[in-house]
Order: sequence, then C-alpha cells, then structure tokens
Amino acid sequence: MAKTKVNKSHKNNTLSIKLFFSVIILIVIYQVTGLMRGPQEWREYTAQFELFILDVSGDIERRVIKESFEFGEVSFDFMMFARRNLQYAVSHAELPETISGKSVVHFAINSSKKMMQTESVKVYEDSLYKVPGLRVVIEAPDGSQLIQLMAWNRGRLFRLMAVGEGVGGIQQVGDVEHFFKSFVFTDTLLLE
Repeated sequence: MAKTKVNKSHKNNTLSIKLFFSVIILIVIYQVTGLMRGPQEWREYTAQFELFILDVSGDIERRVIKESFEFGEVSFDFMMFARRNLQYAVSHAELPETISGKSVVHFAINSSKKMMQTESVKVYEDSLYKVPGLRVVIEAPDGSQLIQLMAWNRGRLFRLMAVGEGVGGIQQVGDVEHFFKSFVFTDTLLLE
C-alpha cells in the first residue's frame, strides 16, 4: 500500500512538471509570435467632434489633462496610444492665438520644457496639414525625446506628439513621420 501512494505521488509530480513546462512553452510561443507580428497596423481614426482624422495604432486612450502654462492652467483633450517603444498623442484646447502679445505656441513650448525638465530645445518651422506651425524637439535628461508638431488654428492649439527613447531610430522616425503626415483637418472651414 505504501508503494501505491509513492507511485501516485511520483505520477502526480511528473504530471505537474509536464504541465508546468507545457504552459511555459505555450507562453514562449505566444510571446515569439507576438514579436514576429510586430506592432499593430496603422488605421484611420476620426477624432471626437470630427475635428480631424489621423492614423493610429493599437488601443486608444482618451482623457482631459490640465497643463500649467505661464498664464494659468489649460485643459487639453488628449488621445494617446503606444506603438513599438514610443508613446503617441494628439492634444487640442481652445485658446486665443496670442496672450499678452505672445503666441500661444510659445507658451506651449515653455510648458513642454518644464514637463520634460530641460532647456534643450530645437524649434523648426513646419506645418500641420497646410497650417503653418512648429516642430519642437525636446531632449530630456534621461535621454528620451519629445517631438511635437504644433499649430494654432481657428481658436484651437493642436499638438501631435511622439515621446520615448530611440525616437531617432530608423523605424521610429518613419513611424513618427507617418503619424504626423496622416493628420488632416476634417472641416475645410478650419483652413480659411
């Protein structure tokens, strides 16, 4: 009788070990196939209130975030997602074009510098779907970068952003440019 209990115990241990390794192998296979598939494909997304259309990838998170500007807090409507090792976002808020004689874009750049805790900023002229704007590259002390494409149009400040480490990598640059170029205002009145 003692021998039967030992055999059952041994069989249970063997079965548990086989089951454990089977589960581990399935997890590894799942992870490898996920890596081989790469990031989800780009898809077209129409923003709430149909202000714009742009390409996104993966799951989208929306929220309102208050940012501190030199003249006070501003509530931005954010839409965010992740692709590869970068975070992408679009934000917009109703703001006048100038405050105390300064462009609202100037205040947005200063707010981003404060958020990234750096003074290392490069600003280039660019456009956001036919609207003159600025491309802002901010290097954080931890080595990550924030690239923003921003423009004020018809009472709103729009910002497209990509942030993370390795933003300058070949694949990441292609993804960031795809994201920026995919942005289109849906209301042609915005372009008047």
